[in-house]
Amino acid sequence: AARRSAMLKAPIKSLAEKSEDGGQVARSLIELNTQVDQLDPGNFDF
Repeated sequence: AARRSAMLKAPIKSLAEKSEDGGQVARSLIELNTQVDQLDPGNFDF
């Protein structure tokens, strides 16, 4: 998950800078990524 997260950071930043409403889209994608990371079963000790 961390590797995928790192791969997403550059495109999200680019989207936020290039598009008029990209900032909102980028914020939504970052929020979604945070929620997915919180649900990652690898973060739990079963």
